[in-house]
Amino acid sequence: MTLQVPAGLQQMGAAQQPMFLRIGVYGYPGSGKTFTSMTWPAPLLINPLAEGGHNTARHPDGSFIVQPVVIGSTHAAFLRDVPGSVSIKVELEQWIEYIYRAALMKQCPWQTIVLGGFSDIATMIYEQAEKEAQDAQKRRGGKEDKHRAWGDVLAWYNRTVHMLFSLPFHVIIEMGCKVTMDKDNRDQVATVEPDLSGRGGKLVLPRELDMLIYTERNGSTFFTHFAPRVSKPVFYMKAPRFLAMSFQQPVQDCSYDVFAQALGLPPIWVCDPGHPRCQQGRWPWSVPWHV
Repeated sequence: MTLQVPAGLQQMGAAQQPMFLRIGVYGYPGSGKTFTSMTWPAPLLINPLAEGGHNTARHPDGSFIVQPVVIGSTHAAFLRDVPGSVSIKVELEQWIEYIYRAALMKQCPWQTIVLGGFSDIATMIYEQAEKEAQDAQKRRGGKEDKHRAWGDVLAWYNRTVHMLFSLPFHVIIEMGCKVTMDKDNRDQVATVEPDLSGRGGKLVLPRELDMLIYTERNGSTFFTHFAPRVSKPVFYMKAPRFLAMSFQQPVQDCSYDVFAQALGLPPIWVCDPGHPRCQQGRWPWSVPWHV
């Protein structure tokens, strides 16, 4: 008996499927996270107002080089029950749904979705969950349930990450970082790791990412670390699919081009000829990551 391969599966095997990367980038403020993200094809930058990463996209003439979206402008008012205010969780979900629907209709102008200030967003989500737990406690009396707030944050992590990573685009999540010491403190080794609120972020996000990389700045030069190391900082990368990205030395002024060359992705002038890097005089930074 011969097994018949379904026609749809034959077509999938015949056509090369596009590769969409899911990347986590963490580092201190000003370490080059957003600069690197902006070099990717047709990026949309989503940032909370409090984090201010969208200002990185400003050209010296005041215009925006790539399209930014600012969310969370009324989140603090929402926590104070000000009428008409909206939580950052609702704003972010609305934007992800809008992008998803536009993609289904093939009317989405973006190829890369950049969610900046993720550490700040997660903190704001926890504040909201904590407030809702306190409100529930007031209504029914009794002790406040802290576990409910963390459970709500974990559910948010799962839902948001899965919605984002189901999009047919590259997705970059930018996070802050924090320094931790070994628990036994014998070696006095400080580890720089992503700043994620609660166990939810540590459980959900790293396992869904293709790679987690670290950025740092030295003067006017930006460095991106890909290779795992025993001590600081902490890295994560799925193997063996992305072993081509395991650079043993930090990459100076890292851009989309580094990923494209290592993984066989289309160059920026092919996949996004309208990118500011491909326009004479439009890319203002004097770093060697522009075309």
